[in-house]
Amino acid sequence: MIHFADVVRERMPAMWFAGGYPNKEHLEAALPIDRKAPDVLIVQDLFETRLSSSAKIVLPATASFEKDGMFVSHAGLAQTFPRATRPPVEVRTELQIAHDLLGRKGLVQAANVREEMGGAPIGGLLMPSFDSMNLAIVIVGLMGGVLGIVGYLTLAERKVSAWIQDRIGPNRVGPGGLLQPLADGGKFFLKEEVMPKHVDKVFYLLAPAVAVITALMAIAVVPFWFDDHATDSAAVSRGI
Repeated sequence: MIHFADVVRERMPAMWFAGGYPNKEHLEAALPIDRKAPDVLIVQDLFETRLSSSAKIVLPATASFEKDGMFVSHAGLAQTFPRATRPPVEVRTELQIAHDLLGRKGLVQAANVREEMGGAPIGGLLMPSFDSMNLAIVIVGLMGGVLGIVGYLTLAERKVSAWIQDRIGPNRVGPGGLLQPLADGGKFFLKEEVMPKHVDKVFYLLAPAVAVITALMAIAVVPFWFDDHATDSAAVSRGI
């Protein structure tokens, strides 16, 4: 990884700078005072900056929501986001310009570029890729573990309640009733489904689904691994 300030300090015959940052103050702050202007400077940015004022060629840039993009999360996963709208017809993305400069034909496809970069070394490391199978295994494992814990906490509650009320409690399925949560889970697949005639079918089926989904969504903000960003490991939007 080469810092931008170190790049602009070098004396280069030509440089193409592709910006598109909505806050131009960040770019202004990154420009060192002792920077060396190249012989040919091409700047592609949204707003006029100190860098664009000294450029020989200035091209219009696209904002982040006008192009497909990708970022690497703190968990090391490459996460993609699609564009929200098309840029003006006279504006070409920096990826398309780079595609043309490399002598490639046709319109650039972000998915193809990501696939090509998946095995390319970047800064001595391999670019992380999104592994859907691994993610599915993690989700199934977490959901199974959490639901299993809930099932046995329910069994413990029933055992304690039986002891308080001087009852035996669940003791017929497995040794000491330890398999009772599995029996309760299997019972749901065998129960008769009854649909009252006077109810709205959509809301009747949606109500229990909403209750379960909202309860399970609380797990999303629990960090299940530990690193420098353990408090943000859920990577969810925090808002109401």
